[in-house]
Amino acid sequence: VGSQECLDTRIDAQKVRLIVDRLARNTNGQVLIYLAEFLQDLGMPENVKTTKMTLSNLATIFTPLLFRCPYDDPAIILQNNDYETDFVLAVLQNWSRDDACAK
Repeated sequence: VGSQECLDTRIDAQKVRLIVDRLARNTNGQVLIYLAEFLQDLGMPENVKTTKMTLSNLATIFTPLLFRCPYDDPAIILQNNDYETDFVLAVLQNWSRDDACAK
C-alpha cells in the first residue's frame, strides 16, 4: 500500500478499512493493527478522563512514527502531515477486527 493511496483515501471510512485489511496480510500490517487496537482502547472516554488523549491527539502523536514523507521540502512535509494524521485518525475511528472477521 502506497502512502499516496493512504493520503487519497484518508476520509473515506470504507476505503480506510480496505487498506488496513490489505496491510493485515503481513507482519508490518499486524503491528499496525495491534497499535490501532491499543490506541482505540486508550482513546476510550473512560481513559480520556485520565490521560486527556483523545483519538485525535493520539493520531497526531503517532502519525510521524507511521509515515515517512519522501520529500525534503518542509512545506510539503507539513501539508502531508495533516493528510497523514487524517488517515491515522480515520483508522482509529473506523477500523475494527470485527469488520475484518465478518468478511
